[in-house]
Amino acid sequence: MIKTKTLVSMALLVALSVIFTRLFSVMVPVGGAMALRLSFGEIPIALAGILFGPWAGAIVGVLADLTGFALFPIGTYFPGFTLSSALVGAIPGWLIYSRRKELTMKNIVIAMIITSMIVSVGLNTLWLSILYDKAFLVLLPSRLIARIILIPIYSFVLYTILNRYHAVIGIPAHLRR
Repeated sequence: MIKTKTLVSMALLVALSVIFTRLFSVMVPVGGAMALRLSFGEIPIALAGILFGPWAGAIVGVLADLTGFALFPIGTYFPGFTLSSALVGAIPGWLIYSRRKELTMKNIVIAMIITSMIVSVGLNTLWLSILYDKAFLVLLPSRLIARIILIPIYSFVLYTILNRYHAVIGIPAHLRR
């Protein structure tokens, strides 16, 4: 059973992800297709996984993607991106929450590297190559460079939120140092 506070927190994280992804993002064309979105929309999804576990992170990811598409449709719906969004919440949730890792910068960076390589560089590049009929290797370099830039930023923001505002957001006891 999900507690009311957890459910409300998850809903807030869904809303933040939609706002960051759909309203405060920059689309960059790659290989003639709008294949690179720079935004902070993944941070609330990863935060849900870290705070509430991989299932909650996956649910927040799915709801954020579906809500964002319903409110602000860009192109056609592609279910691969919904899967990717779920994994953005599930992977950090599994790596940190489920394995009872402390919220150190090292653990957060490792979680963000693994998540980014699997989801953003791997799966999302595959989905874009299918969707836009572009070669995977044409899209890969710019997406990899973007992730190399974004991983430290995402890690720093997550670390700051989790360690400075732990009293406000209620960090589970097994994650505290």
